[in-house]
Amino acid sequence: MALNSARKIAENCGKWAARRRFSHFAYSPDENVNIAGEKAEMHMFQAINNALDSALRTDSKAIVFGEDVGFGGVFRCPLDLQKKYGKERVFNTPLCEQGIVGFGIGAAAAVLTSIADIQFADYIFPAFDQLVNEAAKYRYRSGSLFDCGKLTMRAPCGAVGYGALYHYQSPEAYFAHTPGLKVRKLHFRVTRFPQFCKVHLLSVLLKSSTGVEAGFRPHCVVQRNASYRGNWVHSGSACIG
Repeated sequence: MALNSARKIAENCGKWAARRRFSHFAYSPDENVNIAGEKAEMHMFQAINNALDSALRTDSKAIVFGEDVGFGGVFRCPLDLQKKYGKERVFNTPLCEQGIVGFGIGAAAAVLTSIADIQFADYIFPAFDQLVNEAAKYRYRSGSLFDCGKLTMRAPCGAVGYGALYHYQSPEAYFAHTPGLKVRKLHFRVTRFPQFCKVHLLSVLLKSSTGVEAGFRPHCVVQRNASYRGNWVHSGSACIG
């Protein structure tokens, strides 16, 4: 009798757990992205630089900040942006990822399109609380009165051939299980090819700045750093349909 009861409870728990797991996921179809503009030979880091340049040029409220972004960062993605747009819009921060993300949340809540540059995705762990408990829940805890959907966190991840344990990790899966950080298509990008990298990053930045797609959830954009010397990409800024 007791054994049969235990089996029924286990079966019901299994069904409930399955329903609960499915309830964590929402249908989010891929967009039809139309790529237009002139083609140009470009590495991935140049494609990222081009996307950031386009965002800063078209959105007067966009800012880029992070460790060493002033001179171009480790992978040269923000190269020459400070010279072009000034230190008030592209600036260095202290070596504190928690502070970088925290500042980004505040700036985004103040209606700035804040683009936080994290040198390596491995470094994001000190800011885990800021992302999971602050950024992801900012709208929910305010009853939809406020949000930080204009925050975009960009970071390279994965093996690059050097750097050992602090430069090899791919922590993006943690955020895939965080309600409030929308997964994949718009708000969480794992990009590999330069043309997709630019299109994805620029689509996130433009939608963030214009409020399209509700703009409630902060974005995490992750690129494989081993691909930063990749192929070609369209150079035109009109690459999103």
